[in-house]
Amino acid sequence: MDNKHTNNTASDRWRAVIPAASVFLLAWLVRLILNLTVARDYTPTADAANFVLIAQNLLHSGCFCLHPPAPTIDRAPVWPTTIAVIYGVFGANNLYVRIFLCFIGAGTCVLIYLFAAEIFSPRFGLLAGVLASVYPQLYIYDDWLYAESLFVFLTMAFAYSLLRLQHTGKIRWMIWSGICLGLVALERPNGIATIALLIAWVIIIGASKTIPWKRLIKEGIIVSCVAALLIAPWTIRNYAVSRSFVPVALGQGTVLIGSYNNAIAQSTPFFGSWVNPNIADPALGQRYHFADWQGPRAQLARENSFQTAAEQWIIQHVSLMPTLLEAHFIDLWKPLANDSDQPVSRFSTNEASMLVTTMANADIYFVYVLAVLGLLFTFRQRWRELLLFYLLTLYTIAQCLALYGTARFRAPIEPLLIILIVGAAWWVVQQLRSRSTVSKENSEGISPENTVIFICAHV
Repeated sequence: MDNKHTNNTASDRWRAVIPAASVFLLAWLVRLILNLTVARDYTPTADAANFVLIAQNLLHSGCFCLHPPAPTIDRAPVWPTTIAVIYGVFGANNLYVRIFLCFIGAGTCVLIYLFAAEIFSPRFGLLAGVLASVYPQLYIYDDWLYAESLFVFLTMAFAYSLLRLQHTGKIRWMIWSGICLGLVALERPNGIATIALLIAWVIIIGASKTIPWKRLIKEGIIVSCVAALLIAPWTIRNYAVSRSFVPVALGQGTVLIGSYNNAIAQSTPFFGSWVNPNIADPALGQRYHFADWQGPRAQLARENSFQTAAEQWIIQHVSLMPTLLEAHFIDLWKPLANDSDQPVSRFSTNEASMLVTTMANADIYFVYVLAVLGLLFTFRQRWRELLLFYLLTLYTIAQCLALYGTARFRAPIEPLLIILIVGAAWWVVQQLRSRSTVSKENSEGISPENTVIFICAHV
C-alpha cells in the first residue's frame, strides 16, 4: 500500500512537471532559432556595448567602470555583472549571453504558465505558456544584449512569488519575494520603483480586507527588508565613490534632456521619442563629454545639468506638452521599438527579420483587444491576484508619459497581456458551464474548456 502511494505521488509530480517542461522547451527552441537567424550577425552597439564594456572591465580590472579607473554610477549592476560572469566562464562571445537569454526568456514563459495555472486552471496555464512562447513581443528581447529580457523575467518572478505569498502566507515566499524585488531594483535604474508598487499593493489589499492587516504588514516588512539587504551594499558602494546618495544608478537627466529638446520638437521622425544629449543640446553635451572618464562627481554634475536644462525647456514649451505627451502614449503601444541595436531593426532586410516584424505587426492589435476583454471579464473575480500587474501597467504608462514612449518600456507588462487573453477564454468557459450543464459538446465527450482552448490555439 505504501509503495503504491509513493508511486502515485511520484507519478503526480512528473505529470505536474511535464507541462512546465514542454513550455520551457518550446520557448527555448523559438528563441534559439531567433538567435541563429535574425541575430546571426549581431554585435552589441549603443547601451548594449556599454554593458559589455563594464562587464569586461569587471573581469580585467575588477572595476565597475566604463573607463577605468573611474567608477561609474550610471548603470544598474545586475545585467553587466551577469554578462561578466558568462564571459568569465565561457569566453567573450556575445552568442553565449544570447543563449543565456534564451533560457531566461523560456523561464519567463514557464512563470507565465505557473501564474495563469494558479489563478485560472492548469489547462489555461498551459495555454498561457504556449502563447507566451510564440509571442513576438516577448521573444524579441532575447536576441540582443539589452537589459529587458532579464528585467521581465525578474519582474515576473516577483509577481509569481507575491501571488504564492498572497495565497499561502509562507515564510519561504516572503523571502523569495524579497530576493526577486531586490534583483528587480538592481537590474534597471527605474527598477527600484517596484518597491513603491509593493507598498501600494499592501495598502490596497489591506483596504479590501483580503488579507488581515497584521499578516499583511508583517509580510510587507519582511519582503522589504530582504530586498533592502540586497540593495544596501550597492547603495553604500555608490556613496563611497560619489559622496552622494544614489540608491542604484543615475540616468534621469540624460533621459529627460533627450526627451525634451528642440530636436524632438522640430523633427517628425524623432517627435515623442529620445535623442542623444549631443543632439538635444550640443553645447551642454560637449561640456560633459568626458564625464564618464572623470568619475562619479562629474557624472552627478552632468545629470543635474541635463535635468535642469530639460525642465527649463518644458517650462518654455508648455503649449507643446499635450501633443508631446500624446505622442509618448501612442509610441508606447506600437508593435515594436525602433532601437538601433535591435536585430530586427539592424538586419531588417533579413528574411527572418521580415517574418518576425510581420508577425509582430499583425498580432499586436488583436492582442490589445483580447487583453482589454480579458480585463473586463476577469476584473471582479481576479483583480486581487492581478493587482501588482495593474499597478505595474499604470506605472509604465506614467513613466512613458513623463519620459518618452517606446515599445521597449512596455516589456514588463507583456506577460499581463497574455494572462488577460487567457483570462478572457477562462471567463467564456465559466459562462458556458454556468448556463448549460449539458451541451452538445459534452454529449460528444468534448468539454467547454477543451473547446475554447482548441479555438484559442488555432486562432
